[in-house]
Amino acid sequence: MNERPFPHGPLPQPPPSRRGFIVVGALAAVAAGGGVWFAASTESGDDHSASPTVSQALRAAAQAERDLLATVAAALKHAHGAHRAALQTLRADHTAHLRAIDAAVADALYPTAPSSTASPSAQHASPPPSGKVRIAEVRAGEQKAASAAAARAAALTGRDAALLASIAACEATHAELLSGVGA
Repeated sequence: MNERPFPHGPLPQPPPSRRGFIVVGALAAVAAGGGVWFAASTESGDDHSASPTVSQALRAAAQAERDLLATVAAALKHAHGAHRAALQTLRADHTAHLRAIDAAVADALYPTAPSSTASPSAQHASPPPSGKVRIAEVRAGEQKAASAAAARAAALTGRDAALLASIAACEATHAELLSGVGA
């Protein structure tokens, strides 16, 4: 005797109905929307509770970038050739860092308001150092800034921590770039 329940193969199944397809699609859309809502409500809740700490760390990071920009500007006054090209690259990077930090500060301080055209930290520009600034001094400043940004990033979480960690890595790269250019 044959012990298979279906000796001639499985029973034919009807094709999926249009109604079933629509119901499953609607359930998937509702589940996805609920996941997005949950993620957005959790994220915005974290930002409100941590904004004073975040904005303090971000403000310190913004001031560090302004200080580096001032040092690079002073060094550029007397730089030539490869030194000048390296310093111009650093200036562009620090300007981008400051803009990113300003945007993060604005998000922390004003989470629902649209961002304005003026940056929150633009009014506190650092004065350039007096006298001639050597490449070795800029390199030392980059190394110090990399350590400080890494420490700030370690104290934060989320996108602000990622931003400052990325900036710390970039500052370390600047120091290496300047060591290749010479003192």
